Amino acid sequence: MKAKPKDIKGLRDLYLQEQRGLCALCHEPVDPTEAVLDHCHKTGYLRAVLHRGCNAYIGHMENNLARNRITPSRLAMILANFEIYTKTHRLVLHPTHRTPEEKALRAKKRAKAARAKRTKK
Repeated sequence: MKAKPKDIKGLRDLYLQEQRGLCALCHEPVDPTEAVLDHCHKTGYLRAVLHRGCNAYIGHMENNLARNRITPSRLAMILANFEIYTKTHRLVLHPTHRTPEEKALRAKKRAKAARAKRTKK
């Protein structure tokens, strides 16, 4: 069966009710204004209701798997290690990173330069 555009809202509401109001991906409550009816872009089949952000995130992942040569088993390994990996920090800062103090100093310098430019005119 192929749904019609007019069916989407009803299906989204039905699936969200079946999911007890929770996002199928993160399992947190979904505000109906942020609810998206997700579907597989390869097959077209509907899957579930997600938060708008979860839907965008999974879309980016799925759309870039081939480009990044990531197989389903490799993706499973990446996701299993993701939380621990993102909490890993070495004691050396990346050269492009700016501390809050550096950002504040940079903002002051830009504001000063902007004021100087305005007073020259």
